Amino acid sequence: MTDLSTPPDAQPSPPPPSGPVAHDDRMIAGITYVLFLLFPTFFPVLIGLVLAYANRDTPSALLRSHYVFQIRSFWMFFGWAVIGLAMIGVGIPLSILLVGIPAVVLGAGILFSLSLFFALRCLVGLIYLAQGKPYPRPQTWLI
Repeated sequence: MTDLSTPPDAQPSPPPPSGPVAHDDRMIAGITYVLFLLFPTFFPVLIGLVLAYANRDTPSALLRSHYVFQIRSFWMFFGWAVIGLAMIGVGIPLSILLVGIPAVVLGAGILFSLSLFFALRCLVGLIYLAQGKPYPRPQTWLI
């Protein structure tokens, strides 16, 4: 009895290549860190956030920790930036009465400190990624 499901002249399919993976998955996480380091322009940071959200369910624990860290870094940056900008926005009109000057100075200090903190978080994450290590505490508020 012959098997009728495959034609007699069909060739078996070749096995999949077993060489190195052509696409290194860590590259996307690295690109996201680089996009985050371009924080003076908002669109690269937004693209980095979309990349992190799109890849956060990766099966690799190493990459998952970096994507969670990147997403948390963005939302912490965004929240504190809103607070700093609100202080400046309220302080500028009140500066006419000299009451708003401390609010403007404090808001500018928050934004300056925040930009340094965000850049430092991204650099530390990039170092861990380059070493091939997962980020040790991706849920932390600190570095």
